[in-house]
Amino acid sequence: MKSAATFAVLLSLAAAATAQFPSEKLPVNENYMYTYRAAPRYKPDVYAPGDFVYQPSYKNIKPPISDCAVARKNYSVDNQSGAVIVHPSGTTLYIPKDAFVDASGNEVEGSVSVGYREFKNPIDFILGGIPMSYESGGDKNMFVSAGMFELTASAEGKPVFLKNDKKIDVEMVSMDKKPDYNLYAFNDSSGEWEERETKENIPVSESVPTTYSEAVNVYLRSLSYDSRKKPVDTVSCRNRFESKDYFYTTKSIGSLSMKKNRWWARGNSYGSLIKITDVRKNKKDGSVMFRIARVTGATHSELGIYNRTAWKVSEKSYPELKRALSNKNKFFDVRVEKDGEEYHIRLKGSNGFTELSAVPIKMYSNKKVSEYSDKFQGYLYKIYCRLLRSREKSFDKQIARDLKQYKRTISQGKKELLAWNNSKYIMTPGEKTKSFEAWKDYVDAEKKSQRKLSDAMAANSSNIIRSFSVDGMGIWNCDQINRLQDPVKVNAQYKDKDGNKIKTTATFVVDKNLNGVLQYYTDEIIFSPSSNNVFIAVKENGDLAYTTSEDLRLQGFANNRYFVFPLKDVDASSTTVEGLRKLIGM
Repeated sequence: MKSAATFAVLLSLAAAATAQFPSEKLPVNENYMYTYRAAPRYKPDVYAPGDFVYQPSYKNIKPPISDCAVARKNYSVDNQSGAVIVHPSGTTLYIPKDAFVDASGNEVEGSVSVGYREFKNPIDFILGGIPMSYESGGDKNMFVSAGMFELTASAEGKPVFLKNDKKIDVEMVSMDKKPDYNLYAFNDSSGEWEERETKENIPVSESVPTTYSEAVNVYLRSLSYDSRKKPVDTVSCRNRFESKDYFYTTKSIGSLSMKKNRWWARGNSYGSLIKITDVRKNKKDGSVMFRIARVTGATHSELGIYNRTAWKVSEKSYPELKRALSNKNKFFDVRVEKDGEEYHIRLKGSNGFTELSAVPIKMYSNKKVSEYSDKFQGYLYKIYCRLLRSREKSFDKQIARDLKQYKRTISQGKKELLAWNNSKYIMTPGEKTKSFEAWKDYVDAEKKSQRKLSDAMAANSSNIIRSFSVDGMGIWNCDQINRLQDPVKVNAQYKDKDGNKIKTTATFVVDKNLNGVLQYYTDEIIFSPSSNNVFIAVKENGDLAYTTSEDLRLQGFANNRYFVFPLKDVDASSTTVEGLRKLIGM
């Protein structure tokens, strides 16, 4: 039982949250991609106290200053309804209904706190501790960003995850209208950026900032749902296995090779979904065998019946089998088909199909094996086929449901009425007094006024929108690789204004003409002297210091030499995101 004092504190927190945030959360349709719900539900936008303190932890993200970072904004989303989140920057997130599950795979009931923050320039990248370097052939290159953000989700203070079949659509306000940016996801386990979408599949549009009220903005966005419909992929589950264009049941990533595909489950990503284990030679008869296992429990439920089964191969030698089942061929799908007395095993991987003929045998925990009877072999195969058909049937039924929803039409009048209902929660007192017909006249007048403003501002507009979908939480970035021009490698040492040596733990090289940064945690630094650079260094005591562009331009650099760089201390009043941006002229 909580004490009366604790209960009072929690009550005050809830009251403060209610006063700080809108009284009703953002409503959405039944499935934002296809149709609308006739009667939107509304709930108070109140956060659980645990959600305020949830902070994602990263292995390979190293903020130089623990208490100085881009602020994260939290939004409350009803998991059973979904939401449209409009961030103050103008970026819009479309959260589908029933999108989130907990660490055990159970659907989250009720409210989910979705955290979002954007990293717009090198100072944001530095204070976020986000790696922005790329090495190829021994050369140091820089990722240049057209927009980066972090997306988190939690319920009752614990992280939650996107379902495998759900995606969040993003319309991100970008800093560059050029189309040459791919979408990357940061893999914190490896510390590497993984390409997830090519530039050809990321539409870039230009829009002029509006002066609409928040309610009019939501109304017009709701009306645009129909235009966001995406065609349904009608390829059946079985045909997806046969096609080289699919990684498990998911469409392969553009023109990339199968090796670049990833499967995300419970916040982790996998390049292979089938694990080949216990490849060994039977000393008794000289036959070779192997086992098939699942990498993650989220796929291939039909393989459970063969959990204690090994597959004995008679037509290959041990070295031949080892080569055929090498880890270099990342397997992600498999089918077992009975062929007379033997079984035909088809493994699908990053290098295509690998086919083997084998018979099932029982393997004990001590790795000893014994023969199955013909009757028991038949029983296992019957259950396997039943489970596989059930999975394929369920998958194909979902395709049919999605196609039915996709084809569903809705009259313009009903769309307008639903959009009006969806915008009521955020209307001003004056807007709430308008009838439905008066509201439409009001919006038409606002649109005419806005059109005149747009014509006047269009020439100077820099509000660029990039549209794509993400399939998990974490850090996402629209990047391109920038190769350093005439780079030099130097061993850097630092001194203060009095000539005293300064020891540092990290150095960040910022090119003021590019939206990127290079990070170094040793004295060896690679950079392009011809660029408009600034060095930001972290001293041993945690304080920040920096060079000016003028200091760097005064020196003549040669490769593989020692250089002493003068540093100026960053005043404590400037150790904020905005303060540092202003200090170095970003």
